[in-house]
Amino acid sequence: MSIKKKVYDIKPPRNWHNVSRAKSDSGPDSVTLKTVAVGLAESKAESINTASGRAAELFGASKNKSVPQNNFIIKKARTFSHAAAPAWIKKILVPASILIALVAVYFLGFVILPKANVNINTIKTPGVYNARVFIATPAASEGMTQVDTLLVPAELYSVSHTESQEILSTGNKIGGSKATVKLQIYNNYSTSPQPLVAGTRFQSESGKIFRLDSRLVVPPAKLDNQNKLTPVYIEAMATADEAGDSYNIPAGKFTIPGFNGTPKFEGFYATSKTAASGGSLGGLKSVTADDLKNGEAKVGKDLLSNLDNALKTKIPSDYKILEGAKNYKMQQIESTAKVDQVAEKFTITMSGEAKVIAFKESDLLAIIKAQLQKQVDSSTDIYGEPSLEYTINKADFTTGSLTGQVKVNWSSRPLINEKEIIANLKGKSIKDAKAYLESIPNMNKTSVKLWPGYIQKIPVNEQKINVTID
Repeated sequence: MSIKKKVYDIKPPRNWHNVSRAKSDSGPDSVTLKTVAVGLAESKAESINTASGRAAELFGASKNKSVPQNNFIIKKARTFSHAAAPAWIKKILVPASILIALVAVYFLGFVILPKANVNINTIKTPGVYNARVFIATPAASEGMTQVDTLLVPAELYSVSHTESQEILSTGNKIGGSKATVKLQIYNNYSTSPQPLVAGTRFQSESGKIFRLDSRLVVPPAKLDNQNKLTPVYIEAMATADEAGDSYNIPAGKFTIPGFNGTPKFEGFYATSKTAASGGSLGGLKSVTADDLKNGEAKVGKDLLSNLDNALKTKIPSDYKILEGAKNYKMQQIESTAKVDQVAEKFTITMSGEAKVIAFKESDLLAIIKAQLQKQVDSSTDIYGEPSLEYTINKADFTTGSLTGQVKVNWSSRPLINEKEIIANLKGKSIKDAKAYLESIPNMNKTSVKLWPGYIQKIPVNEQKINVTID
């Protein structure tokens, strides 16, 4: 018996390789055609019950399957690319997300961000401590046994400097003037000193005679390891025998005519490192007394300044220098010209030495704090850094020591257990926290500040509580 069925228009897929065969629910011999369209989210599938072998062959049916030849049926199936979420998941997900967000905000605002700053100002008790001090180098303090004297280690620093400057002459000289020269007078004769009287003649290689300005003693020569003489010299000023610029001779060698014809003539001689100067026949600038005085003052001031600068580079920055702990010593003052000598300019040379006894004030403070700690009990602490006032009675710059007194102004305060305070403050309201702080003895002033401003209680996390004790 044949059943009439409505035949739908059937078109084969465009891409034959996207056609697959499958069993249909309506019978064992069915083929599923899947048409794949690129770029479409929705696919269509048709289930075809073939009625002839030609249809099976057309849509890729297996040759091993027998296909009825009389009639076929078409079914439409609809599929979705994304499955819709069940309604019950939506009902749970939204409230859960809101709850998680609220917990995160609460945790951030009431656990992570909150902190407390607690300031405690205690009552201070002033005090004065006087002590004798001996600030000394190891060499100076060796064997020191003074009782009731604070022994402070120190260092002795020493620097030397030579300052030379040209000074312009302001005087006017009418008439001639004699040239002068600085000589280095050598002893290459014996290991005995040789005295020379003022006016001793020295003759230059050009025959010019200069006379020694003052008496001196030439030091003895030295013997080396092979008993060979090593010459030794002394410096001195000499003045030309006559006026005139012809005596402004260049640097050179000088002999002593008085020793001519004796072995000393070769053993004693002089040299000059600079040319003779100042010789003239008149009408030139001359050196006045004020020129020398003002020149020495200027050179001396610059010498002291350079000595101080040299000390600053040598002494560590954490060392203290007290008033009276520095000593200056002028070792030599020289001028290339004398008063009334003709010279447009002249040179003043000064050499000096500076010594300083310096110490670390932190060493003295440590000693003083140890003494002060003996005057307080276990419930009291030393507050801040004591201020020191020094009085130096004696300074020894040979061995390096200072003797004097020190006045110590200091303060004490009650000892506060910070950890205990933090443990008692956590979790308290501002009112309860202030009441607790005010109950602690010897409190002068206290304050509690919470952040952010909406926080009403001190955090329970001790790391969020900052206590400052003054």
